[in-house]
Amino acid sequence: MILIIAFLIIFPFSVFDYKDTGVPLSDMVCVIGFLLIAYRIYTLEACVLILSIFFAFVSVMIGLVKYGSIGYSSVLSLVFLFKPCFAYFAGAVIISSNEDFLRFIKGSAVMSSILILPVFLSIAVFDNFIVRSNSSINGSFFGVPLFGAYGVNSLAAYYVLLAFMLSLALSEYRFSVVVRALLFMSLAIAFYLVLGSLSRMAIVAISILYLGLHKDLIKSNFYLGGVFVIVVIFMGVSLFSIAYQEGIGVEKINQVINGLAAGDLDYVSSGRLTLYRVALEQIFNSPFSGVSFGGFGLHVQSISGYADLAGLSPHNQYITLFWKMGFPAAFFYIVFLVAVVYRAGANCGKVFRKWVFRLCLIVLIVFSSLWDALLIPNVAVFFFFLMGAFSSQGYKLDEK
Repeated sequence: MILIIAFLIIFPFSVFDYKDTGVPLSDMVCVIGFLLIAYRIYTLEACVLILSIFFAFVSVMIGLVKYGSIGYSSVLSLVFLFKPCFAYFAGAVIISSNEDFLRFIKGSAVMSSILILPVFLSIAVFDNFIVRSNSSINGSFFGVPLFGAYGVNSLAAYYVLLAFMLSLALSEYRFSVVVRALLFMSLAIAFYLVLGSLSRMAIVAISILYLGLHKDLIKSNFYLGGVFVIVVIFMGVSLFSIAYQEGIGVEKINQVINGLAAGDLDYVSSGRLTLYRVALEQIFNSPFSGVSFGGFGLHVQSISGYADLAGLSPHNQYITLFWKMGFPAAFFYIVFLVAVVYRAGANCGKVFRKWVFRLCLIVLIVFSSLWDALLIPNVAVFFFFLMGAFSSQGYKLDEK
């Protein structure tokens, strides 16, 4: 069962696609979590999540009365927002022992390698080592496309989480020499894939992760830590050189340089500040219900710099929560996040507390400040399931 769950989370394959998103395999973990929430129904996490869903539904009903034209699509948007949260309960119930946790971490790390290596090979063979083409990320798993490749940020963020899993496994558990070498190779490739995506959000996140990993390696094996740094620097310099020569990275690099030189942070952030401003205006116009999951188009005809408002979001998880469903629902959702983080940090034991901190720093600070990270199905399921697994273990996690 645990290895099946790991497979569903690690392999980002779509059951079916619709528009620019779809239903990945990881959604099956959400269904399992929905069924298992009964085992945690009296916890703070379950209570505040249910309250958030209730007020979100009230927001949809208000929108139906006010705007008339929304309803079915708004309910789908509500489901899309909340379904990853149930993965937390799947992790908290299914990972019930130290042996379960070990099996999940080791299995996930090996599966991450099994995924990453063929993807990198396909990029090398068919795309001349170029990871990103315009608004999509190259690569496939033996011809099977990867969920979230379009739009760059979603798949790039997922690669960061695969690197997190590899880092956790390598730092805290023992493997044979062959498997350890395979995991280190996969970790280096994950770094290559993230840098090659040119996703500034993902690059910041993986840099933070690798600084922490380097600190761990230096403590355990000084020479291995030194080799790791050399490999990462070499790959980073080589990749940016290739990207710049091919013209892939020129636009993004110049955008940052020119924007900072002109003091135009909106240009540097690809128009995010404009989206923040418009979203905040709409929040304060309807503080109780937000836009009732209806989108920017309910109140404005156009936004400067954006050709189409359909499916457009504020690109900030916390603004998005208040914007989509208003203050009551967003408040309880944030309390849910706080409760999840507190429970995981309190229960996981001191050895693993740093990994909870790193995961939260990556997902809740870096990703969520620059992207609607918890709306990315496989990224959010990955995060919530791991937090549930951490929260269920208690002091036994220190007994490795």
